[in-house]
Amino acid sequence: MATRSTTKASGLGHRLLAAATFLKELGTPEAAEHAAAVAEAAARESRVRSRPDNPTLTLYVHTDTWKQAQEDATPDHPVTAEVDEGLQLFLAGEFIPERPVRAKRGTSAKETVTVRSTTERRDQVANYAQAEASERGWEPTVNQVAAAWLEHRYPPR
Repeated sequence: MATRSTTKASGLGHRLLAAATFLKELGTPEAAEHAAAVAEAAARESRVRSRPDNPTLTLYVHTDTWKQAQEDATPDHPVTAEVDEGLQLFLAGEFIPERPVRAKRGTSAKETVTVRSTTERRDQVANYAQAEASERGWEPTVNQVAAAWLEHRYPPR
C-alpha cells in the first residue's frame, strides 16, 4: 500500500514525464531534459522515503537556517545530504556541536522540521556521542548534532 507522500511524488513524476514528452514535441529539448531530470529526482526521493531503514529525524532549528538550507539544496545535494555530511564530520571529530542553551520563550524564531537519516548513521552518532560524553561534559542527541550542523552551516541572520 502506497503512502500519501509516495503517491504524490509518483503522481508528480508521471506529470513531469508527460510534460517532458510534450516539451520535446514542441521542439524544446532542453526544457524536456530538465523536466525529465526533475521527474527522475522525484522518483529517487520517493524510493528513499519509502525505505524502513530511513526514518525521519525531527530538528528544531531557526527559521532562517531552514530557509537557507532549502534554498541551497539541489536535487543532487538535498538538505538530507547536508545533514548527513554534518553527522559524518561529527563522527570524524571534525565538528563538535556546542551544548544548546535554552532561549527565553518567544525570543527565538525556530521551527520543527524533519529530514531523513538512516538508522545505521543514527546509531553510529548515538554510540559516538555516548563514548565521547565524559570528555565533552554532555551527550548530544543525533537530533541536536544535526540541528547544530545546519545552524553552523547556515547561521541565522
